[in-house]
Amino acid sequence: MRRCVILLFCLCLLPFWSFSQSTADDKQDDLLGKGHWSVGVSGGGGYGSGLGVVTNITPRIQYFLADGWALQAEARYSRTGPDFSYLGGGLSTRYYFLRRNRLALFGQVGASVGQHVYSKVEPTDPYRPLSALKGTTWQLTAGAGAQYRLGARWSIEASVERSQLKQTYLIPDHSGWQGNIGLSFKLR
Repeated sequence: MRRCVILLFCLCLLPFWSFSQSTADDKQDDLLGKGHWSVGVSGGGGYGSGLGVVTNITPRIQYFLADGWALQAEARYSRTGPDFSYLGGGLSTRYYFLRRNRLALFGQVGASVGQHVYSKVEPTDPYRPLSALKGTTWQLTAGAGAQYRLGARWSIEASVERSQLKQTYLIPDHSGWQGNIGLSFKLR
C-alpha cells in the first residue's frame, strides 16, 4: 500500500518537474485530441458481492488514437474486505461521446490480468492468516463517467464501473459496482 501512495504522489508531482502549464487555447479538443498523451490516477470504492467493501487505485497512461477515443495502459490494485486482494495490469479503451468546452462524458471497457490473494485470518489475530490461496486471474471492467477540465493540462474525473473477476473454485464471486475519483494531466 505504501508503494501505491508513493506512486500516486510522484504522478501528481510529475507535471511540476518538466512541463509548462501555459497554452493560449483552452478548447476541449486540445485535451482529448488525436495524438495526445496523458497520465492519471483514480481511486475509489464500492461494494463487492459476497465479500464486502471494495477499495481500489488505478494509475494509467493514455494515448488518443483519434479525437475523443483513447487507449490506456493501467495498473489495478483492489482490496475487498479483509480477505481478498488483486494486483494486475492491462489495457482499456475509453470513448468520450460528449465533449463540451470543459465537460466530457465517456464510456470505457477494459481487461487486466494479475495476481489474486484470498486469505482467511484467525479471528483473534488478524495478522496471522489461517490459509492463503494465490493465483492468476483476469479482471474485466466496464463503466461510464464524466471528466471536467480544470486548466489547459489538468482535469478531474468521476466514474462508476462494474468489475468482474474470473471466478474459480478457489475464490468466491468478486464482482460489484464501484465509484472512482481521479486526476489526469496532459503530457503533450
